[in-house]
Formats: sequence, structure tokens, C-alpha cells
Amino acid sequence: MSKSTKKLTTRIKKKTWFQVFTPKSFNSSLIGESTAMEPSDLLNRRIATNLAVLTNNFKHQHINITFVVDSIAGDKAVTKPVAFEMMTASVKRLIRRRREHIFDSFVVETKDGKAVTMKPILITRSMAPNSIVRKLRRMSRAFIADYAKKNDFETLFKDVAFGKLQKGLLDKARKVSPLRTCEIRVLKLETRKKPNVEAKELPEEKPAEEEHVDEEGEEKTEKKKPKKQETKESAVEEETAPSEEKTDDSPVEE
Repeated sequence: MSKSTKKLTTRIKKKTWFQVFTPKSFNSSLIGESTAMEPSDLLNRRIATNLAVLTNNFKHQHINITFVVDSIAGDKAVTKPVAFEMMTASVKRLIRRRREHIFDSFVVETKDGKAVTMKPILITRSMAPNSIVRKLRRMSRAFIADYAKKNDFETLFKDVAFGKLQKGLLDKARKVSPLRTCEIRVLKLETRKKPNVEAKELPEEKPAEEEHVDEEGEEKTEKKKPKKQETKESAVEEETAPSEEKTDDSPVEE
């Protein structure tokens, strides 16, 4: 008798392809495709791309943008931007000798209540004193915090990606000191960190006090100089005085 055999068959579910698009602020461009078993598996998936691919402008090839899948409609996934970063090589090319390089990092709050990490870099045309460096750092923090408070995250991200915020910051910073360039190295959406810079100008040092200190320093140096001259003159007088006494006491030949 022949034995009956049963074949075990397993159904393999294939992954499906989904097209990934940028949000409307980046013209809903196609940035790639991704596979997933279920549409819900694509949510919160990160996709990084170069800005030059989106704008067809090679001047933007030093910038990388990270998107996260936010919603799915059919076989299309729509993303939202979460991170902006300049390449390390492009930042190194900006740095030159005998110039001030002002790096900073802080967290600001946008109009829609999102915390954003900002890392600007300001480069002067020449060496600058510490007082100017402090003013530039305080001014950049106040300007960026105020700009973020007036705009939502999507608008802020777009203005940074296309250089609108950097241009406004450069125009204002040049009133303090001549600058060569002003860039945003990193912009990143935060979920755990809290804002540490408020949208208001921080107190600045009074220039009058610095001038007063300089004047006092000049007065001190001026007072020290006459003392050195007096000591030299007194030393010369002491050396000449004994010689005159000897000439008076010496016997006179007849």
C-alpha cells in the first residue's frame, strides 16, 4: 500500500515598493524608493539626500538633508525634514589663519513649539578682540532665537536650507565687525532637549566701561614713565656729587 504524503506549503509575503517624496516646501520631489511589508512599517523611516539633488544646483552639494516618513497615501510616502548638516570638508575650507572663528551651539523654540538645535559659525575678515567676539556670539544667538520664534519649523528649515536666515544674520553682524562669511553648520529637530536661548537680546557690556579701563591703563603707564626718569636723574646726581666734593677738598698747589 502506498502511503499518502501531505505537502506543507508556506505562503511568503513579498515586500512592496513605495515611492518617497519630499514635502511641499521642497516641491514634492521624488527622492527615492523603499520597500516594506506593510505601509505602517515605513513610518518614521529616515532617508538622507543631498540638497543639490533636489535643487539641481551644484552650489548646494555640500549640504545633506535628512527626511523622515510622516504619512502614506497608497504607494506614496510623504516625508518631513528633521536635520540639516554641512559637510565637514566644506566647513574646513572656510577656515583661514589670522581670522576669528566663532562656533556656537544652542537650542531655540519655533513658533509651533518645537525645540531645534542650531550650530552657527561666524568667520571674521581679521583678528578681533574678545569683546567683539562676545558681542557677535550674543547677537547671533538673539537673532536666531527671534527668527525661530516668528516662524514655524518648516519655514525655518527652508530658510536655512536656501540661505535666507544666513543672509539676514550676516547683514546684522557686519554692523558689529566685518565678516567674511556666516553659515549654519547644523540644524536638528530635538525631541528631548529643551530651549536654552530665549527670543530676546541678552545684556551687552557697556563700551564706556571698557574705555574707562583703557584710560586708566594709559594713565598708569604714563605715571610709571616719569618715575623711571627721576630715578635715572637721581642716580646721575649721586655719581657726580662725590666728585665735586673731592675737587673742593683737594689741596691747592701754590
